[in-house]
Amino acid sequence: MAKSSSMNHSTVTGGSFSARMKHVDTRGGAAENIAYGGFGQDELFTRWMNSPQHRRNILNPSFTRYGLASSPAKDGKRRYWALILAK
Repeated sequence: MAKSSSMNHSTVTGGSFSARMKHVDTRGGAAENIAYGGFGQDELFTRWMNSPQHRRNILNPSFTRYGLASSPAKDGKRRYWALILAK
């Protein structure tokens, strides 16, 4: 996302989220939360928890594994965030 300056679940090189996850053992399910802005982790999770869809992903009891990544935007003031949740 940072490389293409575009917040999207589909990437230029990796395709859609579901296409990217085909190469990962998710044991039957996965979800992705993404964000972009000039905030840190505390604000990020506050925003996600205040969003019904993102909150549902985070609190889904079937997801037992996660990966969180971020990358600075080209302006150096904001970040792109991605949280992958999986079984």
